[in-house]
Amino acid sequence: MKRMLSLVFVLMLAACSSTMTGQKRAAEQIVQGRIAPIPGNGVVLMSMSLQSLDRDTSDATVFVQGAQGANYLYARIMTDIINAPGSEPSPAGRVYLLSLPAGEYTVSNITGSWSRHSNSMLGFDTSEYFNVPVQQKFSVRAGEVSYLGSLNLNINFQSSVTFSNEFKRDMFDLQKRYQLTDTSNIQQQLLGSQ
Repeated sequence: MKRMLSLVFVLMLAACSSTMTGQKRAAEQIVQGRIAPIPGNGVVLMSMSLQSLDRDTSDATVFVQGAQGANYLYARIMTDIINAPGSEPSPAGRVYLLSLPAGEYTVSNITGSWSRHSNSMLGFDTSEYFNVPVQQKFSVRAGEVSYLGSLNLNINFQSSVTFSNEFKRDMFDLQKRYQLTDTSNIQQQLLGSQ
C-alpha cells in the first residue's frame, strides 16, 4: 500500500510538471490570436471535464502515448474549471493544448483517485483509485492544429468516460486564458468517432 501511494504521488508530480510545461509551450504558440505550431510539430486541443461523488479531492490524469513517450494531462476537481460562455455552466476540468511532434498517438487511459467519506465516528476517509481504459488513436501532422473533443469523466465506484464535441465551450475557455481569437485553422478530429 505504501508503494502504491508513493507511485501515485510520483505520477501526480510528473503530471503536474508535464502539463504545466506543455501548457506553457503551447500558450507561447498563440501568435496574434491564432495557434501557430512550431516547425515539425502539430498542436492538439482537447478537454477533460470531471464529475464525481467527491467534490473535494477527486483528480485524474490522462495518458497520451506516442513514439516520443508519454504525456500526462492532470486535472483536479476542486481547482480546475473550464470557462463556459453565457449562462452555460462551467464544469470542473481543464482544456489542454499540446505541442507534439508529427506522428501517431493514443489516449490510452485515465487514472486517478477520489475519497469515499466515512460515516463512522472515527471519520476516516477511504481513498478509491480508478483506471479507465480509453484506447483512442489520433494523428498529429506537422503545421496542423486539431481539436480532439472533450473527455467527460464520471468518477465513482464504476468510473467511466464518454466523448463529446464541446468546441464552442473549449474555444471560449482558450480565448479567456490565452487570447485565442482566430480558430479558422483548427480542424476537428474527434475522439470516439472511429
